[in-house]
Amino acid sequence: MAVKEKTEGNEETLEAVEVEWSTVDNELHLLQILCGTRPIGISKYFQMACIVEKLAMNLNKEVTSKGVWDHLASLYDLKKLDEHETIPFPNEEMDFVLSTEEYGELMESKFKDVESKKTIKKEKEEIKKEKVPETHPNQLKRKL
Repeated sequence: MAVKEKTEGNEETLEAVEVEWSTVDNELHLLQILCGTRPIGISKYFQMACIVEKLAMNLNKEVTSKGVWDHLASLYDLKKLDEHETIPFPNEEMDFVLSTEEYGELMESKFKDVESKKTIKKEKEEIKKEKVPETHPNQLKRKL
């Protein structure tokens, strides 16, 4: 994303320049943006894109997300903040179980089908073993 610096009648495309966080104005712009947009939780990368865009508009400079991430990491423990962020929906893994009241008959018939297929497969394997006599490598003769 190229941000153009506005001067009197001129517009120049700027390359990404490291933001000087030692100035109060730059720090203040970042903190004002952080009041409405927090780069934590499940949407942290989307939020960071918004932060970078707003910061670039306020500073009239190209800002990189890596530079902002590095600066925020120097100020805050981002991993801890991420852990404390609540998720708006339950995120626990649990096994899915069909209701036996509604699907009990269907599950039972499916189980019987699977079991019958297994027994048929075992019977076929036993028949194959009976038909093919075992031969030892010594008994094999090469025919030319």
